[in-house]
Amino acid sequence: MKQEILVELDEDRVSVNRDTPTRYVINPLLFDGYKKNSLDPDHLKALGKSIYDSIFSTPKRRSLIENKGPDDLIIRIKSDIPKVHDIPFELLNRDPEKPEELGYLLKDPTINLLREPGHDMYWELPKRPLKMLLILAQPLEIMKEAPIDPLREVEEIRDALGALLEDGLIELFIEERPSLRRLAERLRSQSFDIVHYSGHGVKGGYLILEDSENPQRAAQQSPERFAEIFRDRPPRLIYLDTCEGARSDSISPSLAYILSKNLPHCAVVANTSSISDRAATESVKNFYKKLGAERFEDTIGNLRRKTPSEWYKTVLFALPGRRFFEKEVIEVPERSPRVEYGVSPPDTEKTYVYRYRLVRKASDLIEGKRALLLHGLGGTGKSTLAQYLCRFFGSYFDHTVFIDLKLEKIEAPEKVLEILEGPECFGLKGPPSNVKERIKRIASKGRLLLVLDNLEEVAQDKEGVLKRDWRILIDSLLDSPNVFTMLTSRFVPYRDQRNRLIGDAATLDIREYEEADISLLLHHTKGKRQERLLEIRPTLKKEFGLHPLAISIALRLRYGKDSILKILEDDELRGLLEYYKPYLSPFPLLRALCHLPVLLDKEIIKDILPAREWKLALDLGVAWEEGDFIRFYPILRHFVELDDRAREEMLERLKGKKGRRAALNRLFLAPEKDQIQYFLEAWGDGVDPVLIKELVDVDDLGNRAREIKDPEKRATTLNNLGTL
Repeated sequence: MKQEILVELDEDRVSVNRDTPTRYVINPLLFDGYKKNSLDPDHLKALGKSIYDSIFSTPKRRSLIENKGPDDLIIRIKSDIPKVHDIPFELLNRDPEKPEELGYLLKDPTINLLREPGHDMYWELPKRPLKMLLILAQPLEIMKEAPIDPLREVEEIRDALGALLEDGLIELFIEERPSLRRLAERLRSQSFDIVHYSGHGVKGGYLILEDSENPQRAAQQSPERFAEIFRDRPPRLIYLDTCEGARSDSISPSLAYILSKNLPHCAVVANTSSISDRAATESVKNFYKKLGAERFEDTIGNLRRKTPSEWYKTVLFALPGRRFFEKEVIEVPERSPRVEYGVSPPDTEKTYVYRYRLVRKASDLIEGKRALLLHGLGGTGKSTLAQYLCRFFGSYFDHTVFIDLKLEKIEAPEKVLEILEGPECFGLKGPPSNVKERIKRIASKGRLLLVLDNLEEVAQDKEGVLKRDWRILIDSLLDSPNVFTMLTSRFVPYRDQRNRLIGDAATLDIREYEEADISLLLHHTKGKRQERLLEIRPTLKKEFGLHPLAISIALRLRYGKDSILKILEDDELRGLLEYYKPYLSPFPLLRALCHLPVLLDKEIIKDILPAREWKLALDLGVAWEEGDFIRFYPILRHFVELDDRAREEMLERLKGKKGRRAALNRLFLAPEKDQIQYFLEAWGDGVDPVLIKELVDVDDLGNRAREIKDPEKRATTLNNLGTL
């Protein structure tokens, strides 16, 4: 039988089990130190003792603890004063001289503590699988300062839920682009039983979401606005995995307090102060592991006993005796056992990092399309990103199959069908029928995410057109509403000589790293490895751009800036990039452009490059557009020859027309450091200064440079002019 102690507090008085209230005072120095996160273990114990003495200040009250017996005991903290809930009651300690497991009340497995919400918590135990929404709040400007890998967050939740997910008792949904507007739209059409927020918060209950107008910007949302979006469809549980979600400020209650007061029948978990990533991860895991088996007080109790450090920072607003659900009651629809083939974690040895822009764009396509093409230069991470997306969005599908055509030495589509029908996947038997019927039978087993990796050298001919038997297979996959097909290729796949297999709307161009990706990479590399990356970064960028595989090789083999060109000796890199030689060799102008490691004005490209050659460059992924400019991959100049023919044709085409001069002027005004220096380094040998003068209008450049308002851009441009 469970016993309960009701502790009711106002600003300076406390009663226990509705006895005569007494005054209470928490040691102000220790309490202030706790708020600043500066207390050592001994002072934490002392603070716990101060809280204990303030509440259990009479012999009768202390006897409730000292004479409790073997039965379970629940301490219920109740107060309508928001600031009272800043007090870390979870630290209650009757004897700081004793070891933690004996001094802290909540280390006793028979004692639990809850904070009372402002409402009753009555609900019928659900008979359907529960829905959980995971909110991953990482605006770009926050990512640069405090990067978090969302996949790690997703997999920690999956690991914590374990059998609840595997048995179909909980369905997991992910919102990785959460603005207030987007969340409100989603909640208008869908209800969730659990909402888990992972991101950044500040005291006073403000949460960081994305700005609704500019998703790269962070927007602080007030507790009231965040609570409002749940008012019509309140969940049963909200877990705020952020710092200070349960801490008020001088004018505002905490977010946890506001949610617990305003959302009927909703339990709230939050942290009273900043918490380390490791402790937060342990807390989440230990809470969810008991979610389906215990009452709320036992669930939070498991967290406090199993989490080795900072266990006292996580608090729960809930009523005792409430069970979240019972497994036996839930009716799970019959489904085939989950198939997961070929899916592996991102290769940490290859230094994979979260690709901010790409994953976010992919989420739109996965939700709204039936297919996705990952296309780009060799070594930019198409295969690795495909693996990442399989793991990140795996819970959207019943089955996930990843087939690397090159690695598995697959030459014909029949082998793909054999894998899908074989014992490692769906174990289908019976007489073979046509391809369409076989795909239909596979799709009947549930929603399938299928990746066909490295299409170009197996399924496509030299012009990128799909071979007939492969086209039949892929068309059958694309026609199936139950199959989402993800393809990767270095060459855009075509259905025939004119028509692309996958349209632009469902194509994701995989390029070199962006600065946000590098920020995350720096965050995940530690010590000497991080120092080496910072040291070699300028040289890497100059020689190879931010090419993912080149960066990975440099880090793995510990190359310094003076030995950076040894990267070119790597067999994997050479194999990937020498693929382009036979395509580019017949076109001297394309080869010349690969040796210009600068932004190129679109007007120049349109003017000097035949349409067929520009189409080839885009289909091969050797160049990409950045606003009004074009960039060819810097790494390609190490694999594509710049001979006299290519040099002469390039310079000849650039000479003479006023339109070209204007375009070149705009190129040299581009706000990127060392534009002209790179140009001269690549083209300086044997170039007549008079020829360079013909290519640009120095007077026009000077006039336009002085009109640039941005001081940094103006200085860069003037520096470029000085170099010229």
